[in-house]
Amino acid sequence: LIVGGFADKADKLRLAVGFVALQAVMALTYTFVHNALGLYLAALVFGFTVGNVYMLQSLVPGEVFGLVSYGGRYGVTSLARPLG
Repeated sequence: LIVGGFADKADKLRLAVGFVALQAVMALTYTFVHNALGLYLAALVFGFTVGNVYMLQSLVPGEVFGLVSYGGRYGVTSLARPLG
């Protein structure tokens, strides 16, 4: 809900890359944090990034490849995600 307010105006590919990078940092944070509060905060931020990346997976192909070929491109990316 927070990202939805500005995601329509933002470059969705850069937004997705930023969220994946933040997700990686939070996953790495799990190894260095040794208290419960730090783990909860890392899990909270990690959870927000997972939800946003999931939402952006359907929007990025339309922005990158255009809406004319959206159905075919989205089908290929939908097939590639579980195989990857």
